[in-house]
Amino acid sequence: MASLNGCGGTRALRHGTAAFPSHAFTLIEVVISSALMALIIVSAYLCFSAAIASRKTMEPRLEVIQNARVAMGLMAADLRAACPLDKNSAFLGMHRTMGETVADNLDFATHNYTPQGAREGDFCQMSYYLDRNE
Repeated sequence: MASLNGCGGTRALRHGTAAFPSHAFTLIEVVISSALMALIIVSAYLCFSAAIASRKTMEPRLEVIQNARVAMGLMAADLRAACPLDKNSAFLGMHRTMGETVADNLDFATHNYTPQGAREGDFCQMSYYLDRNE
């Protein structure tokens, strides 16, 4: 028994008694919790790196898709406003080739862009065709 204060009182210095309660983790608990935390961090890192790699792969494709969407929107607006070039036919087309590629085209008249509230409108002849991308 050892004296804890200068008054001569004595207490038992045993581990885990009411005087000194034990509130610590055991070594196995610390090792298991550290392993679980490491597993969670590694899983989060792998998910994050997979998302970054997927984004790098998809960005060029998304740009092409966005450009195609804009072009299709412009073509759709032109086709909605299409009118006949002459009384005999509404659309004119031409069968042609560029090298070994078939490069047909489509010609028609459509309303040209006019500001909202304009008192007159313009017509223009449109021609759509595919060009070889080299």
